[in-house]
Amino acid sequence: MTERARFVLVLVGTLGSGIVLVLLGAIFGNQWLAIAGGVFLAPYVLVLLWLSPIILFGLILNLLYHGPWPLLRFWEWLPQKKEGVPKRERPSSAPVPLEGCYRLYVGRRAGVPAAADLVRHLRKILEEIQRLDWEQTALFAATPRGPVRVLGTWRDRVAATLDACAIPPGQRGPSDPTHRLDLSTTHDDEYTVRLSLQFVAGGAQAACPGIWVEASVAPLVFGPHLDGRCGTAAHYFSLLAETLGADFGYVDGPGEPVEASPWPTPRAGWLTYLPRPVDEVKAALPDRTIWPCGGGAVAVASKVPPAENLDPIRALL
Repeated sequence: MTERARFVLVLVGTLGSGIVLVLLGAIFGNQWLAIAGGVFLAPYVLVLLWLSPIILFGLILNLLYHGPWPLLRFWEWLPQKKEGVPKRERPSSAPVPLEGCYRLYVGRRAGVPAAADLVRHLRKILEEIQRLDWEQTALFAATPRGPVRVLGTWRDRVAATLDACAIPPGQRGPSDPTHRLDLSTTHDDEYTVRLSLQFVAGGAQAACPGIWVEASVAPLVFGPHLDGRCGTAAHYFSLLAETLGADFGYVDGPGEPVEASPWPTPRAGWLTYLPRPVDEVKAALPDRTIWPCGGGAVAVASKVPPAENLDPIRALL
């Protein structure tokens, strides 16, 4: 029996003993049994009274800053005294090479007036990614003080992180963006997630897409394919394309070769975003799975990777 199991057993035993003694005292009218039960229950009552204002305050904060799911997220603070490296026990495994991951690429030709215009979009993307597993898929930014969680239970550092990722003008080349942000999980194993965001802000001139996102996700994070819509991988690709207002985008599945420089040329992949009306795409690709996404559509080359017969999809780019 582990120490955690013993601890739980002691808690359950003392709580159960207290309840039983109080009930027996009430049934038989014996105040000493009731007092003995009260002694067992007193620590639990005191802890509950002490935690109640903290729990209420936490629920209010989650409701204000993290959307309509406060009860699903509030438990996060209990095992963590600070927002650091996730502490959930995880079986050790070897790192997954990039070619073994899902690689999601999304681009937009137009930049943004300011980095602050992407705060809402990046927060939405991080919330959706971390919904897969609030601890395992938590994304961190590298800082001189070590990895810092960008969107935690109590702290929202999205705006500050975007401001801090600006590239100094003297270090930019003509094909470089004005901002680059690299986020990743703090563990390099079968649950690894990496997200790279590059964008051009403030009307700066650059020979690169206005917004470019690359994400690599280990297969175990996304899980199996579902119902011909490629499951979770398709959901998150559609999320990126729709949230950022993509002009092009594609997904390479595990086992497909990794491109040395995947941008800025649009191309077809296992999943492909096409900036055309969904009815037009369905008419051109009647034998493929198609669904609407933002102002365009997503086309599936094959039910599972690797992609097959990409020529009809390339013709629509």
